[in-house]
Amino acid sequence: MPRHGRIEMETRALKKKSSQLDWESKTEFIGSWFRKSPAYGNFRRLRAHIQIAMHKRCVAVLNDAMDSNWHCTLKRDVLYQVLTKQLAWFDAVDEYAKKNNSSMDEFRRRSADDALESIQTNTAFCDDTRATAPLKTLEDVLKLNHENELQWDTPSAMDLAFEIFLATNYFFKCEIGDKMEKKAIAMLKDIEQNSVDVQALMTLEKDICQYLSNEHAVPATNPMLILAVRRVIASRFAPAYYIQESRKIAMDQQRYNNSMVQDHCLQLAQNGLLDAGVDHRLITLTKSIIAMQSMPILIPSTILDSFMYTISIIHKEVGLALGVDSLSLSADVIMPILIAILAYVELPLLQAQLYALESIALKDASVGGEAAYYVALLHSAAAAVVNDHSSYGNK
Repeated sequence: MPRHGRIEMETRALKKKSSQLDWESKTEFIGSWFRKSPAYGNFRRLRAHIQIAMHKRCVAVLNDAMDSNWHCTLKRDVLYQVLTKQLAWFDAVDEYAKKNNSSMDEFRRRSADDALESIQTNTAFCDDTRATAPLKTLEDVLKLNHENELQWDTPSAMDLAFEIFLATNYFFKCEIGDKMEKKAIAMLKDIEQNSVDVQALMTLEKDICQYLSNEHAVPATNPMLILAVRRVIASRFAPAYYIQESRKIAMDQQRYNNSMVQDHCLQLAQNGLLDAGVDHRLITLTKSIIAMQSMPILIPSTILDSFMYTISIIHKEVGLALGVDSLSLSADVIMPILIAILAYVELPLLQAQLYALESIALKDASVGGEAAYYVALLHSAAAAVVNDHSSYGNK
């Protein structure tokens, strides 16, 4: 498809979705006559705003792109890619909600018989909907698996259950939940103008944890509660992490892309290993390359998780190849290994990922010095690629 064809397609999609959202907002009062599953409502409205923001960003990027490389331009635009991942996240949650909590069997309107039964059992009538399947407690939800190795930008079992738990417990109708959703929508209406301070999101995280602690008797300092809340916030405000630095990130990425010449990078890595007394021919990095290639972009803390997972794979592969304790590998070995991996993987958003790691993920007080050490090595490896290209070009 040519660039102008994609622009026309995105423009039509933008117009259609904007019209739908405008119509729904004008006729919103009709919804008061019908009870909906609490998994919907604001969630679907927020999802629609993500779609609109994604189409807007796509059109803006394509208008400035060249016919010859517009695919690459879209692939390297951090805001468009984040919005795409954000929409996929919401689609996954929406699909999960449909399957698990919104059928007529599981969440249905109370009938006259139900009302009569409640009167006979002296049960207070609180709402005209009820869950016919037992809901998990918050403590149960937080025990679910929270990782999706190699699929880091998709919601985990805990993420999905936590979203449903919040919805079915009317969190998004309480003051703090409603405020969060409205703030996210305001940002999405114009992501380049309505930026959200990252520090404000950290404060919001603490407030939500405290609210849920008060409501559901789970300590506000519970690490899994903090993680779950952080991911809920990030899934809604992901573009905010990159908006203010998006231009600088784009320039740094362009400089890195121009410097990435595989043969030169591999030679740089081999020289580094030679200086460390290691024969590069002994080492295979198949699993490490796959792990690095899967590094996400949506949630800063997850970017760090995936990178540290990659580091663990590197230690295992290199340690096994060299016949040494994997924990004994020094920076003199890991650094050129990272350069070699960068030569083999395509990371069109590497500079954005580095920014998220250094400026957001590592700011978490619970993150140890080991993570900072390896992030610094990755940053140095990327910088070495750029510097080596510059020195090579000056020869």
